[in-house]
Amino acid sequence: MEVYSVAKTSFPAAPVKELDPQKNVYIKNFGSSFSDKKLPALFDSFGEISSCMVAKTPDVKSKRFGFVTCKTRESAQVAL
Repeated sequence: MEVYSVAKTSFPAAPVKELDPQKNVYIKNFGSSFSDKKLPALFDSFGEISSCMVAKTPDVKSKRFGFVTCKTRESAQVAL
């Protein structure tokens, strides 16, 4: 699995109330069976999470990438 700051990519961030690209983390290359429930479990230890999402195909299969929005910039930096 690879983890990137959204601020350094051209991918759109998941919709959030307060858009701060330095709080958003882009994750790619995880398994096709990965779910929205598994993603926050990987990032809980880095700090509080505002939202997360696994991108899905129309038939609800994982596209093997997703986004995590942290409550603070510091949490996002630690996750990277």
